[in-house]
Amino acid sequence: MQSTHKDIPLEAVRGLAAFVVLFCHCNLAFFPDAALWSRIPGVTTLIQSVLAGHSAVVLFFVLSGYVLTRSYFLSGDALVVVRSAVKRWPRLAGPVLLAVLASYCLFKLNLEFFHDASAISGSHFLATYGRGIPDDQIASFAPHFKKAFKEGVFYTFFYGEATYDSSIWTMRVEFIGSFVVFGLALLVRPLLLLNPFTAAALMGTVGFLCFAQSPTLSGFVFGMALAAFLPQERVVALWWVFAPTLLIGIYLFAWGLEDSELIVGATLIILAVCVAPQSVRHVLSSKLAARIGWLSFPLYLAHILVITTLGSFALITFQGSPYDPAIATLVSVIASVIVSIPFAWLNDLWIDVVNRASNVAMTAYGPVALNRYQASFQISSGP
Repeated sequence: MQSTHKDIPLEAVRGLAAFVVLFCHCNLAFFPDAALWSRIPGVTTLIQSVLAGHSAVVLFFVLSGYVLTRSYFLSGDALVVVRSAVKRWPRLAGPVLLAVLASYCLFKLNLEFFHDASAISGSHFLATYGRGIPDDQIASFAPHFKKAFKEGVFYTFFYGEATYDSSIWTMRVEFIGSFVVFGLALLVRPLLLLNPFTAAALMGTVGFLCFAQSPTLSGFVFGMALAAFLPQERVVALWWVFAPTLLIGIYLFAWGLEDSELIVGATLIILAVCVAPQSVRHVLSSKLAARIGWLSFPLYLAHILVITTLGSFALITFQGSPYDPAIATLVSVIASVIVSIPFAWLNDLWIDVVNRASNVAMTAYGPVALNRYQASFQISSGP
């Protein structure tokens, strides 16, 4: 399990967010007439949080902005950013391509049952393969290996295509947002040493421009700002500071209507975890929490494939039972976790390959890039 240099509590939060997306999509697939939480007496913010799929995606983006730049703001080593930029596309493309090709194989083997299952549940989300296939293309859709390969390697990152796995629509935002904060971080850190207000103004300007282009894209800038301004030594908040910060964040995460509210909520949640009392950090660093974080990306990529196959098959099999949607949901959740485990092992192997390749590239070209960067930001020490 990959864990080196990772903040396990934050990885656990990422994993929990992946489960939120899973629960949300099960709700849309098997309980389309009314939200699942509305059938539970005494609706709470906690229940709503478990089904806030879009909020979870926003949290992914804010968390990426923080994680991708925090080590650079701590170390000041520009090669950290350069190395991350070099391996960003292959790091994402490997697992995405695996998920897309797995989906292609399921279609070719006629193991997709979402069409028949959607007739039972009445779910438009399920009928359109999680909104991956437009309504007017459902009847005529036929899997093509070349198209699937191109989608997994290229089109999802540059055009946002997500036919074979609807969850990967986020990869375009993730890819663009990553390079926004890579470039911005290299500009901001030298400015922080000269004038923090100028650095904050630059981040605010870029964040506004990102929000105007795509509101969720600005989440990366919020995460990066958190990485820039948190002290290098971990601050431990008192409970009366930590608890309200976390609760406000969860409330906005669960009930926020605008992307701006969701971004603020996600930022507060991440801030709360970063400054949490040691007892909370200990819980979020447990073996279970670490495993949840380890499964996060594979679970996010694989769950749609499971819902449209095993989950849909369970719904068809238990049709007529008063509990058929609940059974389909339970099968989808359990199977998604099981499928994600070997996926996570393969993801670890791929990360090792990408890291080795990036190390070779950085050994050859890193010093040149660093010298050029440092020449652009010479800070005079005096006359």
